[in-house]
Amino acid sequence: GVDCLGYMVYKPSMCNSTKKCPAVMVIQDWNGMNAYEKDRAYLLAQQGYVAFAADIYGVNTPKATQSDWIAASSSHGSNATKYMNKIHGAFTKLLTYDFVDSSKLAAMGYCFGGTGMVNLAMVGHNGFPNVTFPMGLLGVVSFHGGLNSGYAAPVAGTRPRLLLHSGGKDDSNDAISKLTTDLEGVGAKYELTRYGPNVVHSFTDWDANVPGRGMYDARADYRSWGDTMDFLSKIFFGDGKGSMKPTAAQCNMNPGAKAAGTQVASSAMASSRAQVIALTLSLLCSAWTM
Repeated sequence: GVDCLGYMVYKPSMCNSTKKCPAVMVIQDWNGMNAYEKDRAYLLAQQGYVAFAADIYGVNTPKATQSDWIAASSSHGSNATKYMNKIHGAFTKLLTYDFVDSSKLAAMGYCFGGTGMVNLAMVGHNGFPNVTFPMGLLGVVSFHGGLNSGYAAPVAGTRPRLLLHSGGKDDSNDAISKLTTDLEGVGAKYELTRYGPNVVHSFTDWDANVPGRGMYDARADYRSWGDTMDFLSKIFFGDGKGSMKPTAAQCNMNPGAKAAGTQVASSAMASSRAQVIALTLSLLCSAWTM
């Protein structure tokens, strides 16, 4: 077996055996589960989720050099069933905690992990041989997932929704076109956002600084994270109803009606101001064997 060691963070005041919380798994990029994934998990916990940064490679897999990263990511990328079995094992471990709501699960991945999320969206809950993902997995999010390197073939069946964030100079137009064709072919629910100009790979990685190849982009990071928080809220707590058509009275340009509308809007804004609250977080090292 392969020993894996994950990182879990959550708010015990909100998430416990009597009040379970939605859980979001974070799948690493190609250099292994490290401080970056832990930081993203912390940000998710601040939103009230149980966040679990999963170790996909395993604790004994060499991860010290770029050659190690290439070897580890390639051994999984060339074997989708192996890769998905690792992710499935992490979900199995996650669901052993009694403060996790098994009906409200999501996963997000970066680079190597982003490709894994596309694989999940393509084959769905039951599309890999001998691997069944929980039906509570409602959505997956891919950040700069490297579509040009390919992904699993689409399979009919149920599947989580997909939110994909792509740099305009990372994935080719042909790769995006093929992805949408494949998603449409299996009736997947999906959202794609591309960022530009000149947004390349690793645009969410705060330390990425290789011009033309992997570079942090503050705007793309900000927008993609905000859209992801909105996506999680929708899959866990329900989609909105869309925009509401104004009534005839609301469209009336009578100054009195307009003033009343302005007053309501101002009141709503005042009542919705966020409160800054000190957070107490619990950290867990979560180990399992594949």
